[in-house]
Amino acid sequence: MKIIRIFEDIPEDESLIWEFIFQADGIAEYDRLMEQWFDPEYLEHFFEDNKTFLDTDFWQHMSVEDAIIKTLDEASNLDEMIYELACGQEWGEKKSLYDVFVPLYKQDAEGRHKDEFKAKPDSHPPFLRLYGLRLADGTIIVASGGIKLVGKMDESTELEEAKKKIGRVKHYCKENGINYLEDLITE
Repeated sequence: MKIIRIFEDIPEDESLIWEFIFQADGIAEYDRLMEQWFDPEYLEHFFEDNKTFLDTDFWQHMSVEDAIIKTLDEASNLDEMIYELACGQEWGEKKSLYDVFVPLYKQDAEGRHKDEFKAKPDSHPPFLRLYGLRLADGTIIVASGGIKLVGKMDESTELEEAKKKIGRVKHYCKENGINYLEDLITE
């Protein structure tokens, strides 16, 4: 397991957003997710397998084709927004990454899950989610993500796995004394 910068062109000591690599596949999470979300073939398989979730009043009986287009647009929006904010630029009303990464659980923002956060693209309602941890100094580590077509994370096997990854990253950081950006730089 390893934690690396998402954007290599941002100096290490200024980078407030990082991503986790799980040994199993050796691919960094943010990169893996963006690769999937920009891949029309992957999206077609995903939405064909989850067509019943699209065929609801909430998603307005969306077609697989429209879901693919929506996801491609959202992935582009999310990737560009995070990059611009990571570079210190504003994105509309968002002034920093902290305006995008909000508490994962509203009802537990100060409790057991206070360091767990999610980010969504600027669409309503959005499909895409990035999940991560916020270190003591505000540095964000992207731990997982997914396409959320359901009301709650535990209603989706993909999002249940994403939740488990958050726990694994949290455990890794605790075990390795990673609490601040400087702990990542010396790792």
